[in-house]
Amino acid sequence: MEYSKHNSDYTIIKTLLAHILIFIIMLILVSIFSSFDGLNNYTCIIMFIIILGTYFYSGYILTKTKTPGYKYFGIACLGLIIWIIAYGTSPDFLNYKRYKEAGIWMIYRCYIAGIETPLNFSAFNIADNYSVRSEMYIIAFMPVLASVMQYLGAKYKFSKLSKM
Repeated sequence: MEYSKHNSDYTIIKTLLAHILIFIIMLILVSIFSSFDGLNNYTCIIMFIIILGTYFYSGYILTKTKTPGYKYFGIACLGLIIWIIAYGTSPDFLNYKRYKEAGIWMIYRCYIAGIETPLNFSAFNIADNYSVRSEMYIIAFMPVLASVMQYLGAKYKFSKLSKM
């Protein structure tokens, strides 16, 4: 099957809009789960899996025809650009409340909040050997993970379309 230029022109914009919608869904999930039993580690893992599934499903829904794979990596590209700017501005501090030069990290944290927030409430991110550098590299991977899940959803949808 050949690539359809017309239907895939806006895929990057659609994936970014899906990213914003998933952020809103995450806020709703956090408020629902926290009102029932609080946010323990298992609840946070379940929410993270739901969010990953939502990214997969958004890629599935956005795919109407065969679309080049790079069009699903808009979230990752924009996220990595913001991350590089934030890292270049403040390579030693993530705390934008305490250190003025770390202010760009707040923009990045808002950008990845949809996929990162469930992990913020878990106890897995609190370790005795906490490292700011390690956290910086881990959060750099978050938008890539979102894009990969959207791409996998699109690939799954296309495999189903090509079998028909």
